[in-house]
Amino acid sequence: MILFLVLSGGIMILALIINNMITSWHTDQLKAFQIEEVGLRNRLDSAIDKQRNLLIELRNIKAEIVNCKNMIESQYMDDGFD
Repeated sequence: MILFLVLSGGIMILALIINNMITSWHTDQLKAFQIEEVGLRNRLDSAIDKQRNLLIELRNIKAEIVNCKNMIESQYMDDGFD
């Protein structure tokens, strides 16, 4: 009977140790995922800012091209094709 109680207690202690190991591994994994998420969010924010700046630059270049095209067409209309 005592041997059975000691064996049961040993199994319970072993289960608690395994549970603690799994819990600490899970906590470490959550921390790692949170750190990775912050890094990915920062990369996304910088990519969005870069894309926004490039779109603004592209819009300005397009406006310059349209402006130059209109100036050329206007010059041809005023002076003719000669």
